[in-house]
Order: sequence, then C-alpha cells, then structure tokens
Amino acid sequence: MRSLRARLIAIPGAILLIGLAVTFAVTLHSARLRVATETGAALSVGRSLAALTLRAVEAGPQAGMLDRLAAALPKLRHVRLIVRPAGAADRPAVAASARVPRWFARLFAPPPASATVPVLAGGRPVGEIEIIANPLDEIAEIWTEMRFLAALMAALALSIVALLAWSSGVALRPLRRLAEGLDRLGQGRFEAISPPIRLVELRRIGETFDRLAAALARVTADNHHLIDRLISVQEEERKEIAHELHDEFGPALFGIRAELACILRAAGGPDGEARVGEIKARASEITALVDHIQRGNARMLERLRPLILDHMGLAEALRQLVMGWEERVPRLQFSLELPPVLPALDERVGLTLFRSVQECLTNTVRHSGAEHVAVRLALRQAVLPGGAPGGAIEVTVEDDGGGFAPDQRFGFGLLGMCERARGLGGEVRIGAGALERGAGGTGARVEISIPLQTSRVAAS
Repeated sequence: MRSLRARLIAIPGAILLIGLAVTFAVTLHSARLRVATETGAALSVGRSLAALTLRAVEAGPQAGMLDRLAAALPKLRHVRLIVRPAGAADRPAVAASARVPRWFARLFAPPPASATVPVLAGGRPVGEIEIIANPLDEIAEIWTEMRFLAALMAALALSIVALLAWSSGVALRPLRRLAEGLDRLGQGRFEAISPPIRLVELRRIGETFDRLAAALARVTADNHHLIDRLISVQEEERKEIAHELHDEFGPALFGIRAELACILRAAGGPDGEARVGEIKARASEITALVDHIQRGNARMLERLRPLILDHMGLAEALRQLVMGWEERVPRLQFSLELPPVLPALDERVGLTLFRSVQECLTNTVRHSGAEHVAVRLALRQAVLPGGAPGGAIEVTVEDDGGGFAPDQRFGFGLLGMCERARGLGGEVRIGAGALERGAGGTGARVEISIPLQTSRVAAS
C-alpha cells in the first residue's frame, strides 16, 4: 500500500465491502425471521381453514367423508393440508423446490412444524387432517430477492470502485506532473509545469516549483557562462605564459649556453692554462644547470600550451603525449589508434580533445591501477543541430583498472572536460570499459564526442 492512488481506492472500497457485508448479514437475519413468521402464520391459517372445511363436510353423509374432505380443502402456498385415514403410519415429506439451491433452503428452513385436526364420524375418529408447514415458497421468494440484491450491489460496488479509480487518477494528475517536472530538473531541463496546476491545494507547490525551475535555469546559465569564461581566461593565460617562456627564456638560455661554449673555448687557449681546471669545472656546472632549466622549461611549455598541437596537429600531439607517458610509466602498456586522415580542426576543438586525453591519462596513472590503456581517435557520422547530416570526431580513453565507484563524485578535471565539450556542442560519456579486466577490476571508459564544423580533410 505504498501507492497513494491504491490507498484512495482500497480504503473506500474496504468500507464499501464492509457496508455490503453488514447489509447482507442484516438481510439474512431478517429473512430468517421472515420465514419463521410466515411459517407460523401459514400454520395458524391452515388450522383455521381445516376446521371450517371439516364442519362443512361433517354436515353431510358420513359415507365418503374423507374423500369429500380432501376435495374440499383449499390449496395454500405456505402450508399443506393432507387428509389421512385413521391408523396411517407414513407421513409425507415436504418436496424440495427446484428454484432454490439446497444449501440456501437448509440455511433458512425453520424446524419442521405441523398440526393435526381429528376427523370424527358418529363420535369415533375415522381420520385426521395433517397441517404441514411448507417454507419453500417463501424461501424461493427470498432467494429471488437476494439474487437481485446481490447483482444490484455488485454493479453498484463496481461502479463506485471505477469512479474512485477515475477520480483518484484525475486528483493525482497534478502530482504526476510535479514528479515529471522533478525528473526534468534532475536531467538539467528547467522547464515550468505545463499546463499550470490549478488545484487549490497544490497550486502553491506548482507556482513554487516554477519559480525554482526558473531560478535554477538562471543559476545554471550563469555557471555555464562563468565556467566558459574561466576556461577561456585560463587558456589565454597559458597561451601568454607559453609564448613568454618560448620567446624570452628560450633565447636567454640559448645565450647562456653560447657564452659557456665561449668560456670553454677560451679556457683552452694559452693564457688560460693557469685556471683552466677551475673554469672548466664551473662551466660544466653551469652547463648542467642550463640543461636542467631547459628540461623544466620544455615540461612547462608542454603543460601550459602544447606547441606541437599548433605546429603538427592533433594526431601528432596525441602520439607525443602517449609516448611521453610510456617513458615515464613503463609498467603501463599504452596503445594509440589514429585515423588515416583528419579534418582541419578548429583550435578549440583540437585543444579540448588534447586536454581531455591528457586529463584521462593522468587520472588513469594516478588512480586506476590499470595495466593497459587504450586511446582511440575516430571520425563518426552524426546529425548536427537542426537535422543536417554531418560528422563528429570522437576520442575514447579506456583502461582495465578498478573503474568508477557507484557513488563517486567527479573532480574539477572531469567537470572541466565536460564543460569544454559542452561549449563546443559535444558531450562526454563515462562508464565501464570493455577491455579485458584485471583481477577484481571493472575498467573505465571516457568518450568525448564533438561535432565537426568543417569538411576540409588534411593528412594526419
């Protein structure tokens, strides 16, 4: 009984059934009294009619008195008048009625009741009139009435239950619309309830829901705008830092290396023999320091802005990214699948896909415990907004690690990935992987799909 509609139907239905049961019980009880009363009254009337008929017959000749008496006795509904000669031992039984079931007749039949009126001729008994109560006619009438009453009550009960089901469905329809609205809220669709709820008891809830949906829509739009702005500002800052490192630090470091080469060359001259050992030692230390700065600079450039993405394209950038992880994490087996050709991608599309793969590989190495990671870049046929046919570029990162927990909450990396894809009209799908699992693993799969806005094809 967790359903409110079931309760609205079952509770009045139960009350109705109890009322019907009480009605039948009262009717049955009154029917038993009715049969007993009719039987007693019929027995009394039969006794009176038998006495009157006997007086009329006794006034005639005694010969054939019993036959004349049997012919003169009237036929009554609830009683039988039988003329029996004196000394007759057998007593006729009351015949059953074909209109009434035996169980019903036994339920209402009163105890057998009879009376006798002696027939005298010349002062001596020659026979008797036996008056036997016959309740079957009355029981047959009750049976007919009970069947009609039962059919009427059954039809009434079914009509009432059907009316309850219909009325409860109509009454609960606003609640269903509220539930559907909450489902839409859970899916990120902030639509008002349509048509508006006009039921007085629920109107305020419907109006509050519509205001909540409108507020959530505004807040969500603001959040999306803020996240888009943050991502854009972040990328601009990274781009500026990358250019600064490339244009400023790179030449400076190159100059240091050139000067060191000159120092080493001068130390090898005739005037530098006295301090050649010290100069060479210091120059070697500076060279090692410069090498360290250059490696750090290269890593920072790669992290802030993958220049290879601008110069060589997405396919080569992904290849270099996977190769870098292979060198750093030799325990993991990486695989990369690339299409033979790629369309000329917008800068934001290529950067979004590259950052997404970068984030996925970082999470896999840090958290998954996987042994194999597969990265696939593919082109798919898709339907663009508005129904026009087009294509989509998809990147899939899949591992055989522990997978995602059912109640896991995603961090800013995955959330940022989703917002990047959403800003380009794409989507991110996260689920279990299809690679061969490790011991106790479920695998993880992240798929990023972004529609293409150009048909120009370039060799990858």
